[in-house]
Amino acid sequence: MQTEDICAQIYQKFGVHWSELLYLSYWDPIQFTVIDSMHNLFAGNLEHHCHNILGMSAETKLAAEAGVQPHLPDEQQKLKADQWHTACLVNLVITFCRIWGHTDASEKDQALLQNYISLVITVHWATTWSTSLHHIEIIEHYMAYYIHSTLELFGPHALVFNNHVSFHIPECLCAFEPAHGWWTFPFEQFNGILQQYNTNLRPNEMEYTMLKAFCCSENLKSLLKLGQTSSLMNELQDVFWKYFGSTFSDAEQSNINALDHASSDVPHITKTLNKLVELLSNTYHGLLNCLNEGPTPSHYQSNRGTSPSMQVVQSCVQDIQMVKLNGATFTCTSKHIGNSHILFSLPGHHSLCAGEIQCIFIHERCGLSLADQDSIPEFFFVIQQYQELNHKQSSKDPYCKFPLLSVQLFSQQFLTGEHVIWAQNIHNHFASYPYRSRELKGEFLVALSLNHVSGFYILL
Repeated sequence: MQTEDICAQIYQKFGVHWSELLYLSYWDPIQFTVIDSMHNLFAGNLEHHCHNILGMSAETKLAAEAGVQPHLPDEQQKLKADQWHTACLVNLVITFCRIWGHTDASEKDQALLQNYISLVITVHWATTWSTSLHHIEIIEHYMAYYIHSTLELFGPHALVFNNHVSFHIPECLCAFEPAHGWWTFPFEQFNGILQQYNTNLRPNEMEYTMLKAFCCSENLKSLLKLGQTSSLMNELQDVFWKYFGSTFSDAEQSNINALDHASSDVPHITKTLNKLVELLSNTYHGLLNCLNEGPTPSHYQSNRGTSPSMQVVQSCVQDIQMVKLNGATFTCTSKHIGNSHILFSLPGHHSLCAGEIQCIFIHERCGLSLADQDSIPEFFFVIQQYQELNHKQSSKDPYCKFPLLSVQLFSQQFLTGEHVIWAQNIHNHFASYPYRSRELKGEFLVALSLNHVSGFYILL
């Protein structure tokens, strides 16, 4: 057992902290070190590049036309890792590609853009919710390019220890799989909770209090998970969401939603007739097309059909404003424009489309077979699709040079007509910002995919 003085002497002499684990004969402090992607990438490489290399800080304000500003803390505070993630992987990508990626940009500006984007691609692919050997190849390639280009542009003084450590992240991905399973975001979150915990000057009872609260919450979740709860439990559930629903992080809310099906993504249509609405003619025919051209094409007919072998689809539905699917919130554009921007797939299309949710409704129908006469309630979304660029316009899209970022331009004009799609056709949200330039005449929209699962699909 080493004393604190001896440990301090060891650190001053060798530059490493003493650990009791060093007594274990098999313990290798080099091989057994796990690189935390949160501190290394978000609060490390991204912060260093923006703050020290580009000379930006928390007080830096981008030009008004450059993009939507991320929320910034007070001047005395530092940006948190999640804020660096949003600012660097969303705001600055949209901004830098616009100001450094146009056809008239100088060679230096293009080199600065390539340098920054290589770091962003590394961070993005290293922190997706799935990983593979393909991911690792991309991470290693673009991290190496970032190091070499940084040396050429800024000199050796611009490189720091974090840059070297990033080359060990692929080893951790191979050993422990996706980064979100072992990064320190949860630890930082619980550190914040502990700092705000009221101990009433009795810190020695904190462990007992927290364990008791944990057991109570787990018992409550188990009751909610059963699904067959009394009216008293339903009232308790409403109070639970009212007072505690907004305090959970996205990950926690996602876990609770998975347990609480009745208030998240399970469609239940009302039995009150005056709450049902009649679909407009275009939307009704879009619903028929959606049912008949889906992943398992069916044979449904309108309420004016006469074929005895086809099931009639009713035109009455229940309108809703919001629905949660897999932890993500989707709303109509009239309620929240950001939550209505989606990337979705259509039958026969090989690439994803961008659009706005105009309406969400629950429709109920019967199965096609005699043995399947139970009612089937489902969510459907009415989408207006953004017009894609033509070939001539696409050649002037500064974002199409970086397909690994899943970002591109769309016209702000909607295509004629609308699409009615299933919930499973929705892939994810996208961050958007208006785009104007001298090279492209008209109004356009930058669409940056917020997909965190695979990190890769092509938008053409």
